[in-house]
Order: sequence, then C-alpha cells, then structure tokens
Amino acid sequence: HAQGVVDGKSVSGVGFLERKNHVGYNDTAGLLKNVGRVVRKVLGEMYPLQGTQEYVNKMCLGRHCTGKGVPPNVICDTLFKPVRSLIDRGGKAWRSLILISAISALSDGHHDSSKYLAISELLHVGSLIIDDIQDESTIRRGGKCVHIEYGVPTAINAGTGCYFMAPILAGLEEMRPEKGFKLYNLYFDVMRAGHAGQGLDIKGLNYLMPDVIETGNTQPLYDALQAIHVYKTGGAAGTLCAMACVICEVSDEVQSAFGNFGTQIGLAFQIVDDALNLKGFEGDLKEVGEDIRDGKITYPVIKAMSRLNKFDRTYIWSILQEHTEDTGKISSVIAKLNSVRAIDDCLAEARELVETAWTRLEPLVVDSLPKIMMRTFCNYLTERTI
Repeated sequence: HAQGVVDGKSVSGVGFLERKNHVGYNDTAGLLKNVGRVVRKVLGEMYPLQGTQEYVNKMCLGRHCTGKGVPPNVICDTLFKPVRSLIDRGGKAWRSLILISAISALSDGHHDSSKYLAISELLHVGSLIIDDIQDESTIRRGGKCVHIEYGVPTAINAGTGCYFMAPILAGLEEMRPEKGFKLYNLYFDVMRAGHAGQGLDIKGLNYLMPDVIETGNTQPLYDALQAIHVYKTGGAAGTLCAMACVICEVSDEVQSAFGNFGTQIGLAFQIVDDALNLKGFEGDLKEVGEDIRDGKITYPVIKAMSRLNKFDRTYIWSILQEHTEDTGKISSVIAKLNSVRAIDDCLAEARELVETAWTRLEPLVVDSLPKIMMRTFCNYLTERTI
C-alpha cells in the first residue's frame, strides 16, 4: 500500500515496483563494491591481456603504426598487464560512482557512460603507480606495487601511459569538436594541477613547521596542505563532475556548482582518511597511527598544533620526525590530538564541507535516483569507517 502527496493532495492506493537490471546491495559500501565490479569489467575490455592487432594499432599506435614488427601480445604485456595487475585487485571506485551518478542525474534519459570510466579510473591508477615509485612503496591494494612486480622502467611507462590512453578510450576525439575541446581542456588542466600537487607533496611541509612550533599559527600550513589535496584529489573529482556537465551540456551555473561539489567531496575524503588513520579503520585495513609513524603532517596534526601549547607542539613534532615504530609514543601523540578534539573536529569539518557544497548544488539538479545516490554517498563519505 502506497501513500503520498500529488499536487498538494494526499493520495493512497496499491502500488507496484518493477526493478530492472537489479544488482542487490544493502548499503553504500555494497554499492561501491558493485561499482568496482563494473569498473573492473569495463577496464578489462579496454586494457585486454590478449588484444588483437587491430585493437592495438587503433588504440595505442595510431597514425604512426607501421603495420609490422609489433606483436599485440608485446604491447599487452608491457602496457596493459602491469596496469591490470592493480586494477584487478579492486579499489574504492568512488570517483567513478560520482562521475556516473553526475552524468545520469543530468541526463534526460538513460546514458551509457561506461566508456568514461577510462578517465576516472586510469587517471587515478596511473598516478598510484607513479606515486608508489616516488614514495618507494612496496605494497598497494594488498599486493606488490607494480614497480616491484614488473620493474621501475616498465611501471613508469605503463603508469604514464594511462594518462594518454584515458581520453582515447573515453572516445573524446569522436565528439563534436567544441565539446571535445572543452573536455580535453578540463582533462589536461587537472593533469597539470595534479603534477604540481605531487611536486608540492614531494617537497613536503616540514619547512613550515618551525614557525608553527614557535607561534602556534597554523594557517599557512593548513593552506599549504589543503592546496596539495585540492590539486591531487579534490581537483580530480571536481574535474570529473565538470566533465559530466560538458557531456550533458548544462548551464555554467550548474557546472560551477557541480565542479565545486566534486572538489569538496575529494577534499573531505582526504580529511576523513587522515582522521580515520588515527581513530582506526573498521576491519583493521590500515594500521592505527600509520601517518604518525611515517612522520606525515595531516589535518588532525595541524588542527591540534593551533590549540596546544608550545611544549606539546614541540613534543608532537619531535615524535613525527623520529618515524617511530614505538606504539607508546604513537599513542601519546594521538592522546594529545584527542585532548583538543582535533580528530573529531576534522570529521566535523569534512561534514561541513560536503553539506555546504550539496546545499549549493541540490536545487540545481532535478530529483532522481542518481541524485539520491550522490546524496547517500555524501553521507557515507563523512560517516564511513573504512
């Protein structure tokens, strides 16, 4: 029995619900797992382990193809297989969920957006492969990093190759010139910003800490960290939303609000990640206090530094510089952060960022299931424990 309101009048009656192409899930985490399965299927076809000569010639070699001397299996083994080794392990896939939901919410009818997953996923996976080399990491998504398994030269080539394969696989060159030009501009704009952000991340923020210790003024440090995460994470999510707007040909007002929404979602995701690292992840997916052990300057640390006295600021900074494995020291730092509610207030800040961005966007998008999915993901993002 269904009840509701139509044209201001209460109505009731027998209702029927038809569900097509239904894939069951009970919560947002389950939805993301389903999105992840779709992502792996689509990218498996785009990055085949055994591609045909025709496919390799068209997608990789292009107009420079000589038509001889390049067996397709060699390209697949050196360009596709290393990337697939990471893709097939799965991932959070939230970027793809935001992209597909945005396109669906802005479309009048059904819109097959699967090819655009090349942009949301390959841009991310390529950056992970390169990041792991630069950070000298050994483990990614529960397995060996690509450069450990396939060697640094192959990993660099395959990782950077993702950046250039993504627009082709997404079919941007097949669009009307004006639309394609806008999408290419957005894509390479975020590529430049991402590399700038990575450069800033490699440089680090240690050079700002002496003044923070002395004065307790953390604003320059906060601004610098936020810039890094906007350029590396928030900007990518914002660009995906902006690209959805170009694809669906919406107004500049909607594009601006959607782009801001994506950027704030990405920024909030990073803030929550920093906080959970110190609170603990459900299922122990990450070691509690791993960021302290690694000496990272994160949002909770910055927030605490603005509230603690000079003695405590000096102590925390000394522990971060040690890169200690001592759980007692790590716990002592977490305790000081908790004493000034730095961790919980970071989570509150993330919620405020998302809510403010959603409040601006919500009236500009018609009500629909994709819109509900985006709203639900907002809640999941700021309340998640994994």
